[in-house]
Amino acid sequence: MHAHFLAKKDAAVVALIKREGAIPIVRGNTPQLAWVGHTDNRVFGLAKNPYDPTRTTSGSSGGDAGLVASKCVPFAIGTDIGGSVRAPAACNGILGFKPTSQRSSMRGGVNCVPGYSMPQNAIVSCAGPLCNSVDDIKLYCQALWSE
Repeated sequence: MHAHFLAKKDAAVVALIKREGAIPIVRGNTPQLAWVGHTDNRVFGLAKNPYDPTRTTSGSSGGDAGLVASKCVPFAIGTDIGGSVRAPAACNGILGFKPTSQRSSMRGGVNCVPGYSMPQNAIVSCAGPLCNSVDDIKLYCQALWSE
């Protein structure tokens, strides 16, 4: 449904990294509904692990993790509720973490189900980095939270 969606306005986290000079160049593959442990969908197919194409990139932010691991992009921003940044980071040999809930604004983000608002009161989704090094994570965090 969102395969060719082009936002009219940047999400808050995208606006912040662009302010610091980042240039968004690609969107990573994601599983349908983003709630499974591997990245596969009917539009773009299976995201394959860059180190072993018989293995998964993991789910939700798996396409982005594969892009970072294969050095196609220097970093990516994933969203995490229950491991959607952390599991793909682990499966692709890169670094990623879930910041404290509400540390990164989710304003302007797009829900994967139209007209559906998932009330996550106990475990709130947040944007987190996928990077190849601690130095890259440091740059990401400084770009978002250094004011």
